This record gives sequence, C-alpha cells and structure tokens, in this order.
Amino acid sequence: MQADSRRHRHGKKGEDGAATYLAKQGWTVIDRNARFPVGEIDLVATRGKELWFFEVKTRGPESLIPAREALQPRQLKRLRRAAEWYIVHKGPAWEEYPVSFGFLAVELDASGSIDEIELIEETL
Repeated sequence: MQADSRRHRHGKKGEDGAATYLAKQGWTVIDRNARFPVGEIDLVATRGKELWFFEVKTRGPESLIPAREALQPRQLKRLRRAAEWYIVHKGPAWEEYPVSFGFLAVELDASGSIDEIELIEETL
C-alpha cells in the first residue's frame, strides 16, 4: 500500500512538473489525465497549430529503471488509440490539427524534487 501511495505521489509530481516544463517551453497544455475506455492520456498540448499527446513517466532514485526506459510498446499503442478517441469525443475542431506524440521522462532526486525532465518528440 505504501509503495502505491509513493508511486501515485511521484506520478502526480512528475505530471505537474511536465506540464510546467511544457508551458515554459511555449506549449499550451489543454488537458490532463484524459481517460477513455481504451486508455488515458497524461497530457494534451498544442504548439502552434499542432496537437500533441504525451505520456509521462516519473522515476525516483530508488527505481532500477530510468524513466526514459520505462515506456512500453503496449503503452504507446494505447496512447495512439486514446488520441483517436480524444479527437472524436473532444470536438471536431481538433481534426484540422496535425497530430504528434511525445514522451516526458521525469527523474526525481532523493528529496522527491524534480531533478531532470527530458522531452522526446516522436511520431510514435
């Protein structure tokens, strides 16, 4: 139970930090934790006339696997399906935007503060 609570806190801190990071880089975060029957999208953002869907992975210093390496192929597949649902259910205005996908790897230090955020822009 304690590990689940820590994982939830780390995940929330990572998503908050990732949203702030994107905003500072000129992105506009338009949605967070969008849930659909086929999956969840951690962050949805626009940059100019591009619509981006992001998966965020957060890891603390106790983790054996760095955040950058934590993304699984099945999660990418789920992100794509959820993005399709998002566009259909959140409004046809998004249909005109080119769609891209990205990954934000967030590393926490021993105190639980964000140590590093890496943005990987991809067409997954």
